[in-house]
Amino acid sequence: MRILHRSAVTALFIMISTAAARGDSLLVGNLANAPFGSDAVDAADARAQGFKTGGRDWNLTSIEAVLGGFNPGGTFAVSAVLAASTTNALGKDVPDVSSPLATFLVPTIDASFATLNFTPMTNFVLKANTEYWFVLTVTAAGGTPFEWQYTYDTAIDSASEGILTSAAATIPPGSGVWVSQPNAPYLIQVMGTPVGAVPEPSSWIIGGLGFSSVFMLVRRRRSAPVAG
Repeated sequence: MRILHRSAVTALFIMISTAAARGDSLLVGNLANAPFGSDAVDAADARAQGFKTGGRDWNLTSIEAVLGGFNPGGTFAVSAVLAASTTNALGKDVPDVSSPLATFLVPTIDASFATLNFTPMTNFVLKANTEYWFVLTVTAAGGTPFEWQYTYDTAIDSASEGILTSAAATIPPGSGVWVSQPNAPYLIQVMGTPVGAVPEPSSWIIGGLGFSSVFMLVRRRRSAPVAG
C-alpha cells in the first residue's frame, strides 16, 4: 500500500509541474492566414522571416513554420537559426547570418505541408522593441530539399504582441546576398513567455488542487489504523 501511495503522490506532482509549465504565449504569428504558394529552400535559396518584439522582453520557447514538399533525393543538412537584423546595400532590413544568436533543433520535414515546431537549443531572451529573423538554410547536393509556405495576407493573429516585418531570401540564388521580400510573409508563429510574467490563474488553481490532494492523501495514510 505504501508504494501505491507514493506513486499517487508522484503523479500529482507531475501534474502540478506540467500545469505550471504550460505558460507559453503568442508573441506574433500568422498561421491563420491562407497560404498562397511556397518557396524552395535549397543550397542556392536561403529563406528568412523577420519579426519585431513589443514593449517587453520575452523568453523564446519555440518558432513554428509551415514546411513541406520534402524531396528524399540528395544529401543535405538543414540549419535553423535566429539572426539579428542589419541593412543591405539598398537600405532594407535583412538578416545578419554572420553570427547567429540561437540555433534550433530541426524537426522531421515530410512531403505534405505541416506546421513544424523548432525549439531553441539554449535559452534565449528576445529583447523589447527589437527585430529578429528566423532563417532556414540548406547545405545540399542538388535538388530542392523542402519548401516554406507564404501568404499575401499581411494580417497577424489578434493576440500578437509583436509584429511581422518582411520576408527575405538570397537573390540571385547562391549569391549569399540577402534581399527583402515585403508583402508576402512566410507562415510562422513565435512563442514564448514574457520575462517576469506570473503563472496564469489556472495554473495556480490546478496547483492548489494538486497540493490539497497530496495533503489529503498523506493525511489519510497517517490516520490509517496500524495492524497489530
